Amino acid sequence: MKWDMRVGAEGIIRYPDEINVSEKTLMQVYSTHEYNQEAGMISMMIGATSIASYYTGSENSLYLILVLTVDEDPDSFEDGLADISRIIIQNLENEAFKTLIPSLYQRVSVYPTLDISQKLMMIYLDETKRLLLRRLQDEGSVSKSEISVWLKDKYQTELIISYHNFDHTPEKQDLELIMDECYFKSADIAKIACRVFSPFDVARLFSLYEKTGRKIIIGMGNPGKITRLAAAMLGAEFTYCSVSDESKTAEGQIDYKTMIKFYELLNYKI
Repeated sequence: MKWDMRVGAEGIIRYPDEINVSEKTLMQVYSTHEYNQEAGMISMMIGATSIASYYTGSENSLYLILVLTVDEDPDSFEDGLADISRIIIQNLENEAFKTLIPSLYQRVSVYPTLDISQKLMMIYLDETKRLLLRRLQDEGSVSKSEISVWLKDKYQTELIISYHNFDHTPEKQDLELIMDECYFKSADIAKIACRVFSPFDVARLFSLYEKTGRKIIIGMGNPGKITRLAAAMLGAEFTYCSVSDESKTAEGQIDYKTMIKFYELLNYKI
């Protein structure tokens, strides 16, 4: 589920297909998370149904909802929901996460049956978690901001914080606030990707290049093709393209040969 300021709580995808969650329930889930104001899991009873819901935080604003029986303990799914939320966030580009939902459902379903040794094994299989455990063992406690800086230095990586809006392009002032929030949360690069329907939407996205800071700006959909082509010339860190015309994974995506030809025609070196 995601929250849309215009339409409210909105289901993105459900699995299995026969699962049905009412709009009223979605609103109750959203309201409970909003009251807590933090990323993480909440559980609630709605009639004869038990709900476990995990909020990914304001960067992506996704809600993962598990519909359980009364006999199932929502708390036993918390680690599993946190686990699959990271996978979903890593596959937001072009909604790639949707094809992973069946396997992620199976993955989270086994968590209540894992014993302590199996849970520890899953932790130690994750290199980042192993590093964090070792640091906590050495220092006892570390703040989130320290962890963020430490991991970036450890892996010599840069942090991209993304905002995706699959429905529309927000107003300019809202886009600027979103970009500022990305930098406030320690992003080295802010990535903004919005569905576009008109030249006015494209113009609002292009206006973000006037702001300081490293960025990637993408207009999703066929009217947004120009944002992919012009990105390099306007100062984007990089842009996205497909290997071939047949392997496109999103509407409006351009294959790399066409993109290179476009730059050659303009005598622009990349």
